[in-house]
Amino acid sequence: MWLAGYARSIRPLILALSLGGCARGLDDFLVVDDGSSSGAGGASVGAGSGGRAPDVDANGGSGGSSSVSAGGNGGNGGDVGGGGLGSGGATVADAQSDSSSGGGGPGGGGGIVDARREATVDARADASIDAPREAGCLNPNQCALKAALVHRYSFNGTGTVATDSIGTAHGAVVNTTLSGTGSLVLAGGTQYVNLPNGIISQLTNATLEIWLNWAGGAAWQRIWDFGNAADAGAEDIQGLAATSLYLTPVGAAPDPTVAIAAFKRADQTGPMETRALSASALAGGVVVHIAVVLNDTANTMSLYRNGVLDGTPATWVDTLSLLADVNNWLGRSQYLDPNLTATLFEFRIYNVALSAAAIQESFAGGTDPLFLN
Repeated sequence: MWLAGYARSIRPLILALSLGGCARGLDDFLVVDDGSSSGAGGASVGAGSGGRAPDVDANGGSGGSSSVSAGGNGGNGGDVGGGGLGSGGATVADAQSDSSSGGGGPGGGGGIVDARREATVDARADASIDAPREAGCLNPNQCALKAALVHRYSFNGTGTVATDSIGTAHGAVVNTTLSGTGSLVLAGGTQYVNLPNGIISQLTNATLEIWLNWAGGAAWQRIWDFGNAADAGAEDIQGLAATSLYLTPVGAAPDPTVAIAAFKRADQTGPMETRALSASALAGGVVVHIAVVLNDTANTMSLYRNGVLDGTPATWVDTLSLLADVNNWLGRSQYLDPNLTATLFEFRIYNVALSAAAIQESFAGGTDPLFLN
């Protein structure tokens, strides 16, 4: 590459000498500054001297001027390190005589790149490409998401195991199977996902998020419900909820008929539970992103839809340790409510209360962002 670039850079000099133009020394023709530059424009018969040397990292220099009037600019040289001659510049009419100036000299050849500089440029280019893959995130919000993610379910594969790709809290798909296309279809009835015990109550702050397409249907279906039933007497049994952290697409009158995220302690009745109310019910037949943020530090519970705060955050003075989360279900209620009819695409649990900016970043990244892989 060096020799080829060098040969191209001295062609204008050879042409000028062979045609009787103004000869220039090699040192005048080739400028090397900080390891690279392009050659100057060469001379042309009847035109003035060769053009000036270009700046570092610029293309070829401009053409020379004649003794009568300014010649046209020489063509641009090749890119630095790339070689190649530019074309000669066009002549320009002399405003003070009938004659015309000579044509501009050929553009300079591509500059010669110092091996050390070339290695540095290549190293920087490699670093800019490799850094995102190695760091795993491109900005602070992506880094915050990656660092705080403790459980992730993408519903890949087939069979009845909902794999946790971050931790080891693999879930069991009950009375249906994975589709093999990165989604799970729940058709109501007795279908749901059973996640391991204790994955929520051990957290202080938390964010839960999901991508799903709700098929509609009866009120009080559960997108998720973590807790236990007071009168069940055993795990995996529905009844009246004792403790519960749930998300429903829509409530029913006399309760609010909107999407609801709620937290219930064992000493509370259902109507006394803490609720974060959305502005409207969840729309059916469209893919939606829902996130619920439980901030024990700030005593708030917030609901987000498609990356934007939905409704007003609720005052939440409880702690996640109050949950007796032995029934950790996607698509099933602690109560005897109908099971969920929906397609699930992605469910994640973070061990922090994500900021609004981080939730927007997660929504924008979608169900399978590069920075989480």
